[in-house]
Amino acid sequence: MPHSVAIRPKPIGVFLLFTVAAIAGNYANVPLFWGVHALFGSVAVLVAMRFYGAKWAIGVAALSLAASVLLIGNLYLMLVLFGEMLAVGLAYRRASRNLVLLDGLFWLLLGMP
Repeated sequence: MPHSVAIRPKPIGVFLLFTVAAIAGNYANVPLFWGVHALFGSVAVLVAMRFYGAKWAIGVAALSLAASVLLIGNLYLMLVLFGEMLAVGLAYRRASRNLVLLDGLFWLLLGMP
C-alpha cells in the first residue's frame, strides 16, 4: 500500500483568520526606541507558512500589510515586512525547513541593514 499523506483543508476562512491575526499582531505593536516598534504580525504569517506553504503566507502577508499601512502609516515598513515573507518563503521551499533560522538570517543580513 502506498504511503498516504494527510490532506489539510484550505478554506478561505482559515486564510482570513491568519490575515486578521497578522493585522492584530501589527496593530498591537510595542514601541522600543527612536521610533522603532516590535510587530507581531509576522508570527501569524509564519504559522500560515508552516501549515499551508509559502504561497498562502505571501498572500496573508500582502493583505495584512496593506491593512497595516492604513493603521500604522508607514509604507517602508510594508516593503520590508513583505520582503521578509518573500525571502523566508523562497528559502523555506528551497533550502531549509527551519523558520526561526531563516527569519533570523533575513533580519541579520537584509532586514537590519
